[in-house]
Amino acid sequence: MCGTTSKNVRFHIGTSCGSLYFLLLLITAHLAQLPGSKQATQQNREEAKMSIPTYEQWKALTTDAWKQTTRLDIRSPQLQSLDATIEKYNKEKSQNNLSAIKNAFEVWKQSKGDQWQRSDRNKKGAMENLAAELDNVDSRGLTKSTT
Repeated sequence: MCGTTSKNVRFHIGTSCGSLYFLLLLITAHLAQLPGSKQATQQNREEAKMSIPTYEQWKALTTDAWKQTTRLDIRSPQLQSLDATIEKYNKEKSQNNLSAIKNAFEVWKQSKGDQWQRSDRNKKGAMENLAAELDNVDSRGLTKSTT
């Protein structure tokens, strides 16, 4: 073992133990950024807090990076429909387009059942935040008052 003291472990740079310690630090820092870690989850949820996102933001928030790199990121027809309505809304912000988002989101939720919040597409909180935003808009497209 590398030299130790009564309270902490010393590592000498250039020794195999020092190299292992440095590697451990790198791995720990990387793990903190992985989806599912408390730090990454909180950061992702903060990034997702917004009104109706832009199409680019939406795709980034609902795309699983690992699945994308392995070409396994296949979006369901229901999610593709929701994607299209968000894209259309961002091109023309109208009540009709907002209603289309609400409808497409409900169809997507129904396709996932009661566990829609646990979907991979909600890892960054995008679905829950969209639900909150849609709940915050009344039938005329106006933001509900908090009084």
